Amino acid sequence: MKRGLWSVAMLLGLLCSVSLASCGDDDDKPGGQSVTTDNLVGRSFRCDWADINDDNLPVEEHKEITFTSTTQCSIRSWGYDWVWYDSYEKENYNETKTCSYSVSGDKITLHNYPFFAFGGDLELTYCGDFLMEGDNIYKE
Repeated sequence: MKRGLWSVAMLLGLLCSVSLASCGDDDDKPGGQSVTTDNLVGRSFRCDWADINDDNLPVEEHKEITFTSTTQCSIRSWGYDWVWYDSYEKENYNETKTCSYSVSGDKITLHNYPFFAFGGDLELTYCGDFLMEGDNIYKE
């Protein structure tokens, strides 16, 4: 019986060491790459979201950032949501707004981001063929 317990203990020890060795840092994220405004001009990056709202109805949103010059970009936002009038009605939207941006290292800052309700800047991390903003990924 002691030999059986020893075997189980060894197996558990092995499993724990393999599990710990395979764990990376929780903060591991794709590393940003240095970027210049010249590298961005003419490029577009898009992020798509789909969800179910509080009333159990599907909603969808898309945002596409296009860098139109070394200082300006346009952001197109389109999708749909549901609005209650006398019943639920699907409401589509599609609008494009512009803002200025700047670059520092791997960070792209969209100044006075037009889709924030109360103003402010949106900071993105440049990762080559995609941009990251929190958990959101904008793919080229």
